[in-house]
Amino acid sequence: MHHFIMRETTQQTTVGIRWFDHKRHTDQNFADDIALLAEDKDGSQKITDTLSEEASMIGLRISASKSKAMSIGQACTQVNINVEDTMLKNVEKFTYLRSTTHDGDIKTDDCGRTAKATDLFRRLQPIWSISSISRNIKIRLYSSIVIPTAICASETWKYMASPVKKIDAFHQRCLRRIIKIRYKEHVTNEKALRCSGMNSLRLMVARRRLDWPVSYCVCRSNVSQKWLYWTFK
Repeated sequence: MHHFIMRETTQQTTVGIRWFDHKRHTDQNFADDIALLAEDKDGSQKITDTLSEEASMIGLRISASKSKAMSIGQACTQVNINVEDTMLKNVEKFTYLRSTTHDGDIKTDDCGRTAKATDLFRRLQPIWSISSISRNIKIRLYSSIVIPTAICASETWKYMASPVKKIDAFHQRCLRRIIKIRYKEHVTNEKALRCSGMNSLRLMVARRRLDWPVSYCVCRSNVSQKWLYWTFK
């Protein structure tokens, strides 16, 4: 039903954001939740109205109280979008499935995840300090508990050098604490990774980004690769 409504909506509108090969991207969907995309206020209102009309034809309606409007970009300003007679609330950031979007950037989400992972690692400090627990078990605990918290939803992150460096630095701090490398010891990051038998978080995130679209899209062309690395302009 959801896909039928969106198909009818997108067939009746030419709005959306510019994509590659002169195509336009109109929406992002997950389960029964929809993010409508447009380049200006008029386009946003038009696609919202079209969706509302198509949904009403089969007895469905957009929940204005649960919907939000958000502007993204350097020249972003507040946009007044109405669902029927109700104006949607404008927000600067939006959290969905534990991922936070703020101006199309991952900095807010990345900082939040690193903080949560740091707190989790700290709470497990008694385990890291017990000498009777082998290094291998500690690394496995770290890999199964702390790392998923640090890189949750990283498949959808926009690639940026600064956040990637931050999570790699966090990863190094944790590994050095687990395998007991002191700050005074001159051990390179590469050697610390070899001692722990782990990859960098940079590489883990890259693999997750590449594995994600392949899991549901057979790469018979380069479309999925363009989609993965495409950046809104």
